[in-house]
Amino acid sequence: MRSPRTRRRLSLWSFAAIVVFALVAIEAVALSTTVIPNSDVWSLGMDYRFYRDLGARWLADGTYYLPHQLRGQYEGRLMVDVFYPPSALLLFVPFSVLPAGLWWVLPITVAVYALKRLDPAPWAWLVMAILLAWPRAIGAFLFGNSDIWAFAAVAGGTVWGWPAALLALKPTLLPFALPSIRRRAFWVGLAGLAVISLIMLPLWLDYFTATQGIRIDLGYSLGSAPLLAIPIVAWLGRKRPTAAAGAPPEELATADGAGE
Repeated sequence: MRSPRTRRRLSLWSFAAIVVFALVAIEAVALSTTVIPNSDVWSLGMDYRFYRDLGARWLADGTYYLPHQLRGQYEGRLMVDVFYPPSALLLFVPFSVLPAGLWWVLPITVAVYALKRLDPAPWAWLVMAILLAWPRAIGAFLFGNSDIWAFAAVAGGTVWGWPAALLALKPTLLPFALPSIRRRAFWVGLAGLAVISLIMLPLWLDYFTATQGIRIDLGYSLGSAPLLAIPIVAWLGRKRPTAAAGAPPEELATADGAGE
């Protein structure tokens, strides 16, 4: 039983989280209805269309990395050059034929389910709401950036382990797999990706050539951190260790014993 003071504190955390989530929703509506439509550079779903076209191009003529990316030093251009490893084709190729809506529906469904299973404490919901308010986090959903799949991979990894292995599709994001590395399923998933990578060996050689010659701001991936940190905050703020949250058996036994 919680004391009245504790219940009031939890209520304040929950109220603050609701307020911030409401502000995030207002921010998303404002960006999608005023800022983005009036921009000459941005458009809703632009990243998704880029990935879809990459998959379609590879299916059509086998081109993934552009010729100038394989000839030495070059200035990396977003939405033109390909900076993803060959294994990313596992995601891009299916969406050259799948309905566009699934690009958003699938990762959001996985992430929401995982967060529900983690059952974070009220303070964690507030922190998650603040992280979601980061413009790049909202933009990831509005543009259909691959970060929304990385977000789902981190969230799913805290529950099942193996989804976090998909972060290898964008290697700079692998540190966010930390909550999942104690799960055997994570290493099984990583091994599966390694086997597929062997099949794509010629493309991997091109990938190393393309990334050696690139000149791009290495801090760009840091903008993805707030969105990907949301599932980790949920994992850290879960109310008690559960099998779904990735706790090892010995931790479960300790938690259960403490409650008896």
